[in-house]
Amino acid sequence: LDVTKLREPFVVLDILRGGRYYDIMDAWNQEIIQDKNQNYQLLLSEVRASRSMDSDGKWYAKVWFDDDIGISTLTQHESEHNLLNANTVFIGDTVATGSTLKHVLSWFVELRESHQIRKPIEVIVYSICGSSIAKKRLYPFYRDVLKPNNIEIELVFANAGYVLNERNGTDLSLITHEILPDAQAYISRRIGPEFLSKMKCAIWDWGNRFDEVDTHLHEIMEYFSTFYVHDLPEHIQKSVIKYEAARRSKQLRSKL
Repeated sequence: LDVTKLREPFVVLDILRGGRYYDIMDAWNQEIIQDKNQNYQLLLSEVRASRSMDSDGKWYAKVWFDDDIGISTLTQHESEHNLLNANTVFIGDTVATGSTLKHVLSWFVELRESHQIRKPIEVIVYSICGSSIAKKRLYPFYRDVLKPNNIEIELVFANAGYVLNERNGTDLSLITHEILPDAQAYISRRIGPEFLSKMKCAIWDWGNRFDEVDTHLHEIMEYFSTFYVHDLPEHIQKSVIKYEAARRSKQLRSKL
């Protein structure tokens, strides 16, 4: 990242809950401040977003400031002030359908309009795991909503554009042609080419699953229990055996 080509002030917008686990602030302090010895300040803004599906099967998201789970030292006023004064905004987000991101950016457009702010701004979205279809879905939104409001957007995927399971709007297949060769080789070596098509998703979602660990692990166990354990990749075998033993131990303790 060449920050000399970007305009200050710089702000990271964490979309809670999952966005916080991208640790963009920590990465910035390590990469920009310490390693490159460049004294560029990165300010923080936070917003909560929750995605749901309506009765017509369309995704929508509620967006709001949430003091209950926000950083205790960051007020809503400070969060809003940082965002409105930014010239470059960084967002870390796992992008599947792109609906949550679109709703957050629509909210941002409305926030700017309510304060009569029209200055140009660049939004850079970094996705550790994102779908190949997201950029196609986001482009009309950029053309019709963001660009007329002087907002440019750049979408950066870490290793690949994964194929979205459009039936559930969530799961991302590990089988894709849009992938860096080194990443493809590593995944094939780690998972095994025979098992790639059987992997449910390229990433386990963040957000609520950090607070509902047992439920999340039950989901994982439920899926992988449909396979004979010795057909699983070795590292998944070990995890399944480990957490199944922990689950049984917990059940036994609760009966005592």
